[in-house]
Amino acid sequence: DRSIELPRETLSPGESTFVDPGAGNDLFAVTEGTIELRSGRGSETVAPGSATNLLDNAELVADGSAPATFLQARVDAASQTATPAPTSGEIVVTLHVCPAGMRPLDFQPAACPTDPTVADLQIFILGSGEHRRDLTEATRDGAIFTWDDLPFGEYVLQAAQFAEGYDRYLIPSLREGLNIAPDMGYTAGPNEGYLLPLEAEQTAYGLDVYVFRPFAGSGAAWLDLRFWQCPAGVSAASDMRDRGCTPLASPPAGLSLEITGSGVPHPLRLEQATIGASGDLGWSDVPSGEYRLTAQLPAGTPGYAARSTDPALRVMLLSDHSGYALILDPGRPRGNAALDIYLLR
Repeated sequence: DRSIELPRETLSPGESTFVDPGAGNDLFAVTEGTIELRSGRGSETVAPGSATNLLDNAELVADGSAPATFLQARVDAASQTATPAPTSGEIVVTLHVCPAGMRPLDFQPAACPTDPTVADLQIFILGSGEHRRDLTEATRDGAIFTWDDLPFGEYVLQAAQFAEGYDRYLIPSLREGLNIAPDMGYTAGPNEGYLLPLEAEQTAYGLDVYVFRPFAGSGAAWLDLRFWQCPAGVSAASDMRDRGCTPLASPPAGLSLEITGSGVPHPLRLEQATIGASGDLGWSDVPSGEYRLTAQLPAGTPGYAARSTDPALRVMLLSDHSGYALILDPGRPRGNAALDIYLLR
């Protein structure tokens, strides 16, 4: 911040005056007539409409037969200290509880009232674990919790634990997660959570956190795998059945599939699949639940599409395109389900 004075003066023909540059490097402008500026740098004539920098003390002489008018923009020293840049920020979270049967993939925020007891959250600096705080160390106003005076850094927000009968949470305004896409929400696992960089460009977060009950489906199903090879130029579409893709008798060499989820203690892998009654590869007794499908493709296969036409199985592309979310509910019309894998060229 600076204080600027704008003195204006008119000199009669031949009249002179002395000026000084104040804090230095003032702007000197002539609006009428002609003025000769004499200083330690020598003599300089300034015509009407012209300007120059005034670097040191000078004598001004009205040069000519008409009056001369000048302006001087005098810049004084700083009038106040600049506000320091912030070095800390705050994270505010509001806890919500969602009704039975609702899951992150079918999320309706208006149906989820606030509840301060449904989960305990924690934050800490990614990598170092510094500045770890849970909700007991936050300022509380109802279901709103505030962590303030947090030094800048990249924070991880995790669920430390849930109230009985709940298993995961979702923050819909955040799409950047730790290790896996957040579409299906996160459990209280140590390798899951949201990334919140606190920095000068983002000094505060106001987050709504929604907590969910476990998947409501029941039973187990045989999960079939069917493989298709699509012609060159065919891209993924919502319905792949009319895209000219041909069925494969077996999965191509070099293809690797993995299905993970809370319903199975270990990942379901392609090499562990067996032949079922339908003649297709698959896994038996897969419990109801939500799963993630990821794949490593053979050389020369740039992409794939996972689809299902069975009511017992829903398939959704993850937001980071790292794989698919599978929702398996054998309680629907069929007790088994087929997962179609379309290989693209």
